[in-house]
Amino acid sequence: MTTPTEPHPHARRADQDAGRAATLLAVAGLTAAGQTQPTAMQVSAVLYLAERLHLSHYGALMFGGRYRALPGGPLCDAAVQLVRAQRSEPRLTDHEASWMPVEAAPPDDGDLSVSVRRSIGETLAATRPHTAEHLMHLCQDRAWRAAQDLGAAISAEMIAADLDNAAALLDHLADPYL
Repeated sequence: MTTPTEPHPHARRADQDAGRAATLLAVAGLTAAGQTQPTAMQVSAVLYLAERLHLSHYGALMFGGRYRALPGGPLCDAAVQLVRAQRSEPRLTDHEASWMPVEAAPPDDGDLSVSVRRSIGETLAATRPHTAEHLMHLCQDRAWRAAQDLGAAISAEMIAADLDNAAALLDHLADPYL
């Protein structure tokens, strides 16, 4: 298993911008499907499932998103950061932020690739109904369970190991230049 390195500051900023845009795109999709105030946990579930789809199809994460295993399912740092920013409450715990609604705002689609937009759209279409219970159930996969301590990070390798094309993905993640 590879050990992630700290990304270059410009790459980190691009990932943050893409994470925010992906979060807002997921909020827009959930809202359009009838969820009036999707929580950070619901949005995280959509992003996590889209991340699995994107990793399976394209061999890469959508935006370098970080997911942690909470008791209900994976929590995406981008969704939590957006909740904290929208409420001007940087000290909200992850647990507090996870069940707060994420306010809708127009996503900056320029920060998202076609593959990311497609993965989020396909995930939204495939995961109806978008209730918190249903989405959390779909996310409680082997990767989520493998995060040994609740609150532990769910790595790209853990997600890849749970997919149909695991061997090829794990080889690619270990050395994407092969």
